[in-house]
Amino acid sequence: RNFRLLQVDRSSEFSAIKNASDSGKPDTPQTALISLSRLHRKWLRAAGAPIPEDDGEQGLEAVCEISPLLTYRGEGLTEVAKTVDPAANPILLQ
Repeated sequence: RNFRLLQVDRSSEFSAIKNASDSGKPDTPQTALISLSRLHRKWLRAAGAPIPEDDGEQGLEAVCEISPLLTYRGEGLTEVAKTVDPAANPILLQ
């Protein structure tokens, strides 16, 4: 009967998928991909990758996916960040 509560930053910890991509509603697979890409670009910038800052136009930034086998929370990306091509789209790191 123990109750635990975690308060987290929703934008980096959660992105719902409740609707079809073509529904015209929020919370689609596409918006989840955008959220994940934004988080992974943030991790790479923090590790020193020359990726431009997000401009706020949702979905216009490069798709970026980092394998969970490479990092779980953005740790250990310093060496990999040196190899990232900022003009690449998508950025896929495995």
